[in-house]
Amino acid sequence: MELEELIKQKLSEIVSSLGVEISKDSIVIEHSKVKEHGDLATNVAMKLASSLHKAPSLIADEIISRFSLEGVSKVEKAGPGFINFFLEHESVQGIVKEICDLKENYGVSKVGKGVKVNVEYVSANPTGALHLGHARGAAIGDSLTRILKKASYDVTREYYVNDAGNQINNLARSLQVRYLEECGQKGLELPENGYHGKDIIAFAKVIKEKYGEKYVYLLKQLYNTLTTPPIGSISKIQRNDDGPNLPSSLMDSVLWFICCIACLRTKKSKKPVSMLIHTSQKTEHHDRIAEAIMDAGFYERVEVPDEQH
Repeated sequence: MELEELIKQKLSEIVSSLGVEISKDSIVIEHSKVKEHGDLATNVAMKLASSLHKAPSLIADEIISRFSLEGVSKVEKAGPGFINFFLEHESVQGIVKEICDLKENYGVSKVGKGVKVNVEYVSANPTGALHLGHARGAAIGDSLTRILKKASYDVTREYYVNDAGNQINNLARSLQVRYLEECGQKGLELPENGYHGKDIIAFAKVIKEKYGEKYVYLLKQLYNTLTTPPIGSISKIQRNDDGPNLPSSLMDSVLWFICCIACLRTKKSKKPVSMLIHTSQKTEHHDRIAEAIMDAGFYERVEVPDEQH
């Protein structure tokens, strides 16, 4: 049993001899903040004043007169009834030897009994920079998980990557605009609630250095689609016997969407994606879209004769 628990047990026995039953768990032992006040302190005498109908100072004197415990060199009264405990140096230094002897097993407990615990910490917003609060969360989260593991809990650490939703959409569109600007495109505007920080420009420069103007055409088509009100395009769709007759701008949007799905599937499965896009109306942009997607390495183009469509 640790020395603090032994002190609580001894105090409980002394209080019981004074005529009041009190459990050791209800006794508060605090670490003294001032060296002159000893190593540990308790206010138990002040809590017993109403039960014993005595001044806390007198109760403290009675407790001190009956207190004796190995490892405690001196006990003193302070203020209106606080009791301060001075520990022997050997008892304090003994913990160092215990840690050295047990090594990584020091502090191990079975209290958790294998109960599963999920601890999420840091989980920085991917649309923003890291800050001091994230570092604080990392230190606290890592320490907490280590303590729980020592207590025999089955711990899972989670860093939640919130890479979906409107914030991510705005980040992607902001990066798209900055990349196009790095490639010499003019007259572009960041989306509403977009990201204006210098870090986005820096990322766009990195993409430009690595890929050049490889994705300019595709991203410009996407930019035009996202910045053009969709109602006007949709209202131009006319039905015929062969199905919807899509205008060029909307057809490009549909092709872009399909290609994006193919890209995501390829990235997830790491397997090639076979894709057949059949349109009853071919626009002047389809060949350029297909070539750009193929350049990105997502799928191979297969020409199909019209009579086989």
